[in-house]
Amino acid sequence: KLIRGKRLDHKSLRGHTGQLCYNAAAMMDKVTLQNPEEILTFLADVSLKGRGLTTDSLLEQVLDEGFTEPIYLNASGEDPEAFYQGKPGAWAVYQIREWKRVMTISGGPGQERRIQITETP
Repeated sequence: KLIRGKRLDHKSLRGHTGQLCYNAAAMMDKVTLQNPEEILTFLADVSLKGRGLTTDSLLEQVLDEGFTEPIYLNASGEDPEAFYQGKPGAWAVYQIREWKRVMTISGGPGQERRIQITETP
C-alpha cells in the first residue's frame, strides 16, 4: 500500500479495532491494495453522490458488474461528492482489476461520474 508515497504494510492501515481505516489527512493520497478481502472491505465503505454513477456502497456496484474477487485496487484524486466511512472528500478515480478485466470509475469536482470496463489482452 502506498500512502503519501511511502510503502506501508496492512497493519499500518488498521485502527484499534483491527478494521481497515484511512485517516482524513491521507484521504486523497493514492491508495493501492492487492488483497481481495481488503479490497472488498475498502469498497464497502465508499459511497458516491452527485452526477452520473451514484451508489450507497461501491462494493454493491462492483459486485453487480461481476467483479467478485478483485486482485488489485488503485484509488486516487479527490472528489467532494465521494465519501469514505461517511466522510466527504474521498477519491475521484477507482481502478479495480480482476484478472484480465479492469473497471475504472472516474469523477471529480464538477464532473459527471462514469464507469468503464475493459478487458486487457
